[in-house]
Amino acid sequence: MKLFQKSAIAAPPTDLSAVVYRFQMANQDRPMPEDVWRLEDAVRGLQIFGGIGSGKSSGSGKEIALTYLRNGYGGIVLTGKVDEKDRWIEFAKQSNRLEDLVVFEPGSKYQFNPLAYELNRGSNEGGGLTDNIVALFMSIVKMGNRLDGGEGLGKEPFWVLAMERCLKAAIDLLKLANKGMTTLTEETNPDFQITIANIANILRDAPVGSGHYNNFFQLSPSTNFEQHKALQKWANQSYTIYYLSWASTYINNQHKRLNEKLNSIKKLEERNRQEALRQYQNEMAAFESDKRTLDVVCAYFLSEISTLADKTRSSILEHFFAFAAPFRSGMLADYFASETSTEVLPERTFEGKIIILNFPVKQYLQLGIYAQCIYKKLWQQAVERRNVNDTTRPTFLWADESQYFINADDMMFQTTARSSKACTVFITQNISNYYAVMGGNSAQALVNSLLGNLGTKIFHNNNDAVMNEWASETIAKDYRGNLTSGDHGVSVSDEYQYQYLPKNFTLLKTGGKTNDGLVEAVITVAGKKWSNGKNYAKIIFDQNLK
Repeated sequence: MKLFQKSAIAAPPTDLSAVVYRFQMANQDRPMPEDVWRLEDAVRGLQIFGGIGSGKSSGSGKEIALTYLRNGYGGIVLTGKVDEKDRWIEFAKQSNRLEDLVVFEPGSKYQFNPLAYELNRGSNEGGGLTDNIVALFMSIVKMGNRLDGGEGLGKEPFWVLAMERCLKAAIDLLKLANKGMTTLTEETNPDFQITIANIANILRDAPVGSGHYNNFFQLSPSTNFEQHKALQKWANQSYTIYYLSWASTYINNQHKRLNEKLNSIKKLEERNRQEALRQYQNEMAAFESDKRTLDVVCAYFLSEISTLADKTRSSILEHFFAFAAPFRSGMLADYFASETSTEVLPERTFEGKIIILNFPVKQYLQLGIYAQCIYKKLWQQAVERRNVNDTTRPTFLWADESQYFINADDMMFQTTARSSKACTVFITQNISNYYAVMGGNSAQALVNSLLGNLGTKIFHNNNDAVMNEWASETIAKDYRGNLTSGDHGVSVSDEYQYQYLPKNFTLLKTGGKTNDGLVEAVITVAGKKWSNGKNYAKIIFDQNLK
């Protein structure tokens, strides 16, 4: 039996009421008008479950992926298995989307620095704020710690706050020093960019002991050659002092420039003076903010952390260096710690680009998870920031073997994904995978919340008892007639039973030659009644075996 060939869907792909896919019941020879899946369903998220070899990737997964591509969606593809890239290249060929494909992988020309991305995105959207950059780094710390299976800083508030304060000071220092470099030399220098390597240099070379605060301000700004020579010698020995010197020079020059500007404004005619004065006041406010920041940074590195007890100071620094280690050498340092290529900016997916993060977990293990989860987080944040209207192109997040990539952030993302026109697709074997990777006392609550926020669920063949029981519970129970016979004849009673029994999931067709390429599944969509009059349907896909 071959399936009815579906005609192309011509509805506008950006309209929430647009039909995205037409499902075919397993007992019918063609899709029924009621059995459609609309964009409003897709943006509420899709979870596909299925045991090994159940046809989840080659059945429902393939059909939905091709549909998204044919409708012009952009998105990101996370890779668990080494062949995922090749599968998506084939999907792109079949849907004429090869030109929109961007493969970000080791050996490619692309790089993505998450800290620099957060710094440089639009300031009117919250970009460039030090606190947001610190929060991003701390979330990366949590990701890495979860992969190691530890609690890390989570139960030690002192160390969390201490590291955040340390990072904030280092990032603020780099930002001020970079202003000095670019303003005074009109050049850019990678040593002044927000990178983990540069932050590490600052923390490694921070002075230890007392008296450094007074010493620095006796030398900066230098008033004679001897002072300049002494400061230069100190800066050559310490990146911290080197950056502080650039930052201090920037502040001093800005102060001088603004004083000169005010004097020139006083000489202007009245009709020109007001506008010039307004601009001056704005510049002065920015200067005062930078000056306060420099005061805090100088106090931190030259007086506060420098005089901490050796054990306390070394513990703060060791926490940072331990979590920063993957970004200082190796694959993450090569591709996620220096520059950012415009081709892999998350916003490119809003234009229809499909970015494959080809760092497969099966090949790169923990580093593959780390790299892809960092990018996923920033992509999700970018999606949530974008302005959406009736013509906004939908985007998708695709994660086969999704147990490697889920975290608590996904739960929150799904609560607003619909309004962002973001279509999440997670594919995994069973719910126990999720419980295992989430870990901790709240694992079950987090997983249940996440799955509750994924509006469509497709269940393929499965031999996992826990999974099948959960699937039957999700489809829900209903009253069913039950015949019983006894000495006094036959009686009929209603019993509250599963609509779809757990054992039936073990009997669904799994595709391949044995099943003529036919893959069966059971689908349920929040708020939807199917042509069979129920809240679920047994559906079928054709693998189109040759």
